[in-house]
Amino acid sequence: MKKTIFLALFSTITGLMAATPPTPPAPPVDCLAVSHVVKHAVKADKSKVLEIVSNKIGESPACVCEIVKSAIEASKANPSEVASIVQTAVNSAPDQMLLIVQCALAVAPDAREAVEALFPNVLNFPGGNPPTKDGMPIIPRLPPVIIAPPDVSDVDP
Repeated sequence: MKKTIFLALFSTITGLMAATPPTPPAPPVDCLAVSHVVKHAVKADKSKVLEIVSNKIGESPACVCEIVKSAIEASKANPSEVASIVQTAVNSAPDQMLLIVQCALAVAPDAREAVEALFPNVLNFPGGNPPTKDGMPIIPRLPPVIIAPPDVSDVDP
């Protein structure tokens, strides 16, 4: 009797769980619209550029590149200001550090020295691979290998 009640209750709960509709996926973020918002906000008050960058990356972490580029362009930042914007962006999204640095340098290449002073090893690893503990790259650089095709005269018909 106890097993019957337990199985009936378990079946009811399982059935109700399956009947609940799944949560809809989050709507995609329009990064172009976010960049326009950042650009207008920075132009309105240039002194709050770091706060704007931090808030917008918190709201839309998928648009980190567009946010950084828009903030740099709208504020007409000098190299030290670019480094401050990059530092703020990296603090807000540390897992996207390489992307943030690359996007910042794409719009402000003259700020390379200031940005590299903050993150000295981000752009300097050989072959694009970050170094491991012993300093060797994760994927070694091997010389190209030429594989000769088989000789067609050796084929038996």
